[in-house]
Amino acid sequence: MAAPAAASPWGSIGSALLSGGMSLLGSILGKPDVPEQKVASPTGWLGGQTVNAPMFPLPSDEETKQNMSSADDDIRSFLEALHPTKYDYKDEYADGSSPNFGVIAQDLQKTDIGRDMVSEGDNGKLQVDYGPRTVEALLSIVASLGQRIEELERK
Repeated sequence: MAAPAAASPWGSIGSALLSGGMSLLGSILGKPDVPEQKVASPTGWLGGQTVNAPMFPLPSDEETKQNMSSADDDIRSFLEALHPTKYDYKDEYADGSSPNFGVIAQDLQKTDIGRDMVSEGDNGKLQVDYGPRTVEALLSIVASLGQRIEELERK
């Protein structure tokens, strides 16, 4: 079963799922009035649409945390396990965008950080969750890389 080449089959479906599904998630989490932010998708599963996507703020204040330690070794292992990949989806998964850039879910699963970013979809295939936990991890990774760059520049 081949997807249409011109338009994304996920355009209106993706928009509805993101808007409605995230609102439902907000209600389930007891946060029905979650602030929204515009999310643009020039290509890909939203079919070029811009939608309002809820933001789910996570506590980050130092007073809310315990057992804090450096994550540098975890981040280094995470980055070493990833292989930046350029790819096209097979016809049955195609959404009209090509080429795509990303990582492979199986590579993410090999690390403690990446394991939390992967789940199994209804079709039994692995998928990457780009929700708050992933964003939180990516911010930590960016901070660590910034520190490493500063150290290298000082040499």
